Amino acid sequence: MDAVIACITNYTFDKIEIFVNSLEMSGFNGYKLMVVYNVPKSTVEELQKRGWIVMSFNYNNQTGWYTYRDEFRIMCDRQLHYYEAIQSLQNEFGNLRYIIAADPKDVIFQQNPSIWLEQNMGDKKINVGSESLKYKHEEWGRDNLIHAFGDNVYERCKDNTIYNCGTVAGDWKTMSELFLNIYLMCVGSPNGTPDQAALNTL
Repeated sequence: MDAVIACITNYTFDKIEIFVNSLEMSGFNGYKLMVVYNVPKSTVEELQKRGWIVMSFNYNNQTGWYTYRDEFRIMCDRQLHYYEAIQSLQNEFGNLRYIIAADPKDVIFQQNPSIWLEQNMGDKKINVGSESLKYKHEEWGRDNLIHAFGDNVYERCKDNTIYNCGTVAGDWKTMSELFLNIYLMCVGSPNGTPDQAALNTL
């Protein structure tokens, strides 16, 4: 069984409705798991009504919101929670095949991702969307990488194509380890939100 995993913070359901609808319309029939930080109860309830497993944190009865914590870096913390969620799914059901991690704000599904992966993965373990630019040609990516890991890492990566941390899929075990390693690199960087920099460095 395949799983789509995503995360949101400070979103009402209307902000992710297109993403959710597109996955439903694609014919995908695997697990759907959303990690939520700082969202209203109504968003969680709508996701659950549509068959999503929701990984949430502290519920505040007074505000009606699920909250995480005041100080956190979503681009870092989500990597750990993806790892934990994948491990939980595998421990509970034991039948994972592919994991599809996508950013609900930026992504829609134009076809069933399970079928696309079946037809295109071959013997590969990871499939990542590309920005179609090299680091040396893209100001935001260059600055993000330098800010996160310094000039030496940038020099190592500057001629590489930039891969997008918001569109990643692959073998469940490989993806699980990838998320854990991105998290470990992110928490070791005191600057910014270096998940994409960590992915590309790895």
